[in-house]
Amino acid sequence: MSVETSLDPHALLRKCQRIESGAARQRTVRWGPRTLDVDILFYEGCQISSELLTIPHPRIEERRFVLTPLSEIHPELCPPNWNEELPPEEIKLFGRIDE
Repeated sequence: MSVETSLDPHALLRKCQRIESGAARQRTVRWGPRTLDVDILFYEGCQISSELLTIPHPRIEERRFVLTPLSEIHPELCPPNWNEELPPEEIKLFGRIDE
């Protein structure tokens, strides 16, 4: 999802966290599976590296489940060697979105 906002990056992070809380997000293990995850991948004209927020997202290039939809809405933000085609064996790893 791509959004326009008047919020600064830290205010946007707080808003994302409120959305997660409002959806009864459950996270039992740090960096583990969760019921909902709203991340800020990019913020136009901004780079941040703090304890609370890192923009651009630090592991974006490792995550095909992020790059595949990103390539559909903002292909210019994907790494130069990115190939949006996922091999069938990798698609199976993600399972259904409603699981």
